[in-house]
Amino acid sequence: MNKTVRLCMVPLALILAFYLCFTSFAAPAYTPEELEAWTAGWETIKNDPGDMVLTPGTDETQMRFAWQTRLRDGRSQLMVSSKPDMSDPQALHVDKSLTLTGKWSNKAVATGLSPGSDYYYSYTAGGVWTEPGRFMAIGSEGLKALFLSDPQIGRSGDESLDSVLISDSCGFNATLRKALAAEPDISLILCAGDQVNTATSEIEYNALLEAKALRHVPFAAAQGNHDFSYPIYTDRFNNPNPFKAYATTSLGGRGYYFTAAGVLFVVLDSNNGLLYANEALLCAAVQAYPECETRVVMMHHPVYKADSGPQGNLLTDDFNGAYLARAFDRCGVDLVLTGHDHVYYRTVPMRGFKPAADGEGAVYVSAGSGSGSKYSGAPETAAPHIAFAAQSFAPMYSVLEFGGGAVTLNTYRADTMEKVDGEIVIRCGEQAALPDAGILLAFVDALRDLFAFARGMF
Repeated sequence: MNKTVRLCMVPLALILAFYLCFTSFAAPAYTPEELEAWTAGWETIKNDPGDMVLTPGTDETQMRFAWQTRLRDGRSQLMVSSKPDMSDPQALHVDKSLTLTGKWSNKAVATGLSPGSDYYYSYTAGGVWTEPGRFMAIGSEGLKALFLSDPQIGRSGDESLDSVLISDSCGFNATLRKALAAEPDISLILCAGDQVNTATSEIEYNALLEAKALRHVPFAAAQGNHDFSYPIYTDRFNNPNPFKAYATTSLGGRGYYFTAAGVLFVVLDSNNGLLYANEALLCAAVQAYPECETRVVMMHHPVYKADSGPQGNLLTDDFNGAYLARAFDRCGVDLVLTGHDHVYYRTVPMRGFKPAADGEGAVYVSAGSGSGSKYSGAPETAAPHIAFAAQSFAPMYSVLEFGGGAVTLNTYRADTMEKVDGEIVIRCGEQAALPDAGILLAFVDALRDLFAFARGMF
């Protein structure tokens, strides 16, 4: 490192130390050495838009890729091989589109993969071929997934300060690094939204996607209320089965769905005000994969509150929450993953807005902060429908193990790796066919919820 760079880093380090003194009540996941290395590389991190992000394919036989290049970088290419030395590679077709920020968004799909097998890839960035990266195709059974939410890069303070972005992005990278070191057989990362604090910030996306894990484990992200208003989200992620039947869609992109090891994942855009569009996506996914024994929905906004509030209301939103809860009941959803509230909580199985027996309703899990950028308080008194709630004031993540008609949930704090909520077995119900009158029922539900919502306003 030359003298000029060293001198520039001194004030940045001082600002970061000052910032950390005022957030000392919260426990970061990173070590001092990790933060120092992240800070030293910050100028490259924040200005490099070319980080590769893997996303899941429609099933285990696919893997999807997305990265950006500058206009002057020329042709974008990507090769995949089953051999570490990249011998006998397969050249993938790369779709290019021009972004609003004046870069190429490059996307490719590898098909015909053998589930559970190792593969290697190399791509052009800055006109130069990268060193080979490795990934494993998701296996056909025994899926283990990492779940977190709200890395929200830039939320911990003044997002114009490099020190804030450094701390938040280093925290997210550390959470993923430690989770994967503890559970190396994780083959899917799920994030329930608010990847960044400002949807238009390329620097925040660059910092988020610097996380090393995203180069070799597929990352499925929902749109949060901080992501949906600008198309950087859709430029940076190559999501499978984007639902194009929406009458309206967010500027950030569309909801989507995929399967992995017999599990159906449906990722909704809870920012979309046309509620039937989300149920239409859910129904389309269920109809496309009726054989999946477990059905999981992921979206940003929770349906149920952690506390019951002064009027004893269970729902976060009388209209949206009621509609979506009925849709999940109707479509046989077993598990709903959300974020937004920056505190961890889990419901008992719920059906018809009431607690249900195991396997007869959906369990709703809301994640805390995946990076440590923001924390909200846990409820002083949890509502009867809440089985567990916690605020550790540390980054948190959950590990989901699917198999045998059940999901096993374990949740950890990423600083000490202490288990916060553990060995929770969520039974999956028997999946029935969708009712023929699903559209009519949805329309009637929407009218009923709208009238109930209107009555509550007067």
